[in-house]
Amino acid sequence: MHVPERASLRVSEDSRTDLLLDPGRGTAPDAEAHLIPLSKWPTEGPWRQWFADYEQMLAYCVPQDRALAVQPWHGQVTRQEIALAIPLDSCVPLTGPVISTVAGAITGNAEPFTFLVPRVTFRFERQERTRL
Repeated sequence: MHVPERASLRVSEDSRTDLLLDPGRGTAPDAEAHLIPLSKWPTEGPWRQWFADYEQMLAYCVPQDRALAVQPWHGQVTRQEIALAIPLDSCVPLTGPVISTVAGAITGNAEPFTFLVPRVTFRFERQERTRL
C-alpha cells in the first residue's frame, strides 16, 4: 500500500476541484490537478479510441469490486472483495490540467480524462488469501 506524505482533495463552492498527492520520500504516486466541471458528458476525448461513448467508458472504469495487496513476507496475495455501487449518472465530468510524474512515465504525454464521484458508499464484503 502506498501512503502519501500529504494528500488533499478540495471541492470549492464554485465546484472547482483541486487534488494534491505528495509522496514525499515514499513510494506513493504523485499528482496535482486543478479541475472544473463540464456542463454535460463529453462526446470526444482520449477514451473515444476504445469506447463508443462516455457512458460506455464509465461503465468500464467505475465499477470496482476488489482491492489487492501482495504480501511477499507472508508468501500470499490478499484480495479484499468490496462493493462501491456508484451510479454512473452521478459521475461529474471534469476538465483541466493534471500533472503527475508517475503517470507521465507510464502514459507519456497522453491526454488525461477526469471525473468526480461526489459520494461513495464503501462496503467490505470479504477477504481471501492466495498463496504465491
